[in-house]
Amino acid sequence: MSARSKAGAARSSQYPHRLLTSLFYFNCRIRSCRNCRSVDGSWRFVIQGSLRGKKSEATLELFTNTLMEFSGRCNRVYVQDVTREDMIDYQDWLLKRGLAKNTAGKKLRRLSQFYRTVMGLKLGDGLVTMADETKDIEEIPEVFEESALVKFFAACDAEDHLLFSVFLESGFRMQEVMHLTWDDVKFGDGVLCVTPKTVAKQGFSFTPKTRECRTVPVSTDLIMRLKASKEHRDASPSLSQHGSILVFPNRNGNPQACLLETCKQIGSKAGLAREACWLHKFRSTMATRWLRKADLATVQFLLGHKDIASTMRYLAPAKASSLRELADGMSTGKKAGV
Repeated sequence: MSARSKAGAARSSQYPHRLLTSLFYFNCRIRSCRNCRSVDGSWRFVIQGSLRGKKSEATLELFTNTLMEFSGRCNRVYVQDVTREDMIDYQDWLLKRGLAKNTAGKKLRRLSQFYRTVMGLKLGDGLVTMADETKDIEEIPEVFEESALVKFFAACDAEDHLLFSVFLESGFRMQEVMHLTWDDVKFGDGVLCVTPKTVAKQGFSFTPKTRECRTVPVSTDLIMRLKASKEHRDASPSLSQHGSILVFPNRNGNPQACLLETCKQIGSKAGLAREACWLHKFRSTMATRWLRKADLATVQFLLGHKDIASTMRYLAPAKASSLRELADGMSTGKKAGV
């Protein structure tokens, strides 16, 4: 064994499980730090074993992409050799590539979380802090105008009309609608539920964003339309979605992955700009409607927010609408003879 190899082996035994696996970047293998021999595995194995708590498939994919990007730019081999400058340089590189400030900041946060966990550090003891993360200036959430909603739903067929009615009335996130099952539709209570799913029970995995279940009341009309849809599917064995537990499955009975594109296509058909149509806009629209009728704490629960500050973001468009109605009511045009 060469002197360099011996030095590497000694260092590996001194710092177990702290290898930044750039050496196996291209073939996605990791190196055992205890005995310096190659072990079949993937970034997913490294990340899942290093981060606290079980992570969803989507989260693992985000961490994987971030770490692969970083290892491609950083020539460090061991995690403990990574410096603050390395991390900040990575974020600057992302910004130069044209990524949004929020996106670059979140990637830096993932990198920092991985570093802290592998190094056994407490929250706040890493190389970077949240103050180092770049952030976009927070904008007022955009909502659909009533006229735009009328045009959008007029361009929907019956199936898409039901789908986007659920998006609008429930205020659900995309993943929550994708993984909505018939067990989540409580016909008698008139509510839709957000619940976790497991491969063992439902055949697919889903964890709510806040890891909490919630129920959201919807209109009687929507409940009746959902019931009619289920009865039609149950009575039609020829349908490809027949037997699926999902409310909105794809042709194979699995969660749909093209909901955003469907939304944009319908928007274009309705004469709306594609860039003006996205799924979260339905959620923002419903949030502002709820805030006109209910208190903040209630709307926070309906939206599934952990932090009430997230709910308060939707106060701006709600207040703008109310102020517009107030301003129109204060018009003196007729009194002035205009």
